[in-house]
Amino acid sequence: MQFKFKLQNPDVTKRKQESEKVREKYPERIPIIIEKDPNSKIKDLDKTKFLVPNDLTAQLLIFIIRKRLELSQEETIFMLVDGKSSIAGETSLQDIYDKHKDKEDGYLYIVYTSQLAWGKN
Repeated sequence: MQFKFKLQNPDVTKRKQESEKVREKYPERIPIIIEKDPNSKIKDLDKTKFLVPNDLTAQLLIFIIRKRLELSQEETIFMLVDGKSSIAGETSLQDIYDKHKDKEDGYLYIVYTSQLAWGKN
């Protein structure tokens, strides 16, 4: 998936400097870009850049995003790194960041998508 953030900020050097500056100032936080899958019918988030505590779990991040999107209980949200690896459960974002951060600019890129649970259309 091509992230809008990268398209809107094509200079990888500036993106890298920005993520490094944030990590220096807030070493206990992780810079994350979260965008909607373009094929998803779910709402867009009001922002895409997040700075989250590194001990936050994937489960809590999903909870926060669900609240921001005001999803109904029937809707399930899936969050993917690398466009294919689902994040969930008690995995810390620090572990996810260490394994999946963008090697060029230092951000963690996550895409979210949703589908209705229970087979509703």
